[in-house]
Amino acid sequence: MKHFFDDPTCVDHTDENLTLIPKRIKGPLPNTEPIVWGLQAVHGPSMAMILAVWLIIACICVLFIWIWLRYHPGDLGGAAGPPAVVVGWIAIGLVLLQIYGRRDV
Repeated sequence: MKHFFDDPTCVDHTDENLTLIPKRIKGPLPNTEPIVWGLQAVHGPSMAMILAVWLIIACICVLFIWIWLRYHPGDLGGAAGPPAVVVGWIAIGLVLLQIYGRRDV
């Protein structure tokens, strides 16, 4: 199709070349054609969903630290330890879920 860019006069005003352009597909790709133009589509969580989950986890951790420091003033190490362990285990779990999760392809 590069010759259309070099010499577009051969295209004229017909619509038959528009049918060659791949159309936009909303939602997941059909299972009949998982490979499109050399790219393999793999479905996974969106970046917005990952950021939303991490924001919720961060808010819960900050709330835990704040409550801990109200009842145990000056014990910042005891307040920050449990949330750090929980966040670490959640991160490991999310990575393992991506590695060993269900694949449709």
